[in-house]
Amino acid sequence: SIQPLGTLSTNIVYKGSSIGWTTSTTEINMYTGDNVITFEGPIEPEDTALMNELLGRYVGGLTTDLTALISNNSATGTPACSNALYKAGAQGVELATSLSYPDGAMNLNTESVVEISIAVR
Repeated sequence: SIQPLGTLSTNIVYKGSSIGWTTSTTEINMYTGDNVITFEGPIEPEDTALMNELLGRYVGGLTTDLTALISNNSATGTPACSNALYKAGAQGVELATSLSYPDGAMNLNTESVVEISIAVR
């Protein structure tokens, strides 16, 4: 493992439009192989039509490509990376991500609680 990255702030982007800012829920340690990192944040879309399209794809079971842009969140004052060693290098890094409902299309008759997970490829 390298020195912990700290926490990261990301702007989740769909078709060039922000859908919301997220922050990692714990300090990030990077290891060889797959690393699972959880981010949380509110959905605050710049473009509601694009957000409707994205949610329609999610409910319909379609995988949708997104970008997680590591960046300073000027609205909250959250830095791109909380570790000063990596702060400048992390700023502006784009991570290719995707959003998909885990088991095909959602059954709106039986499923009422939705947790959206975005996995970095």
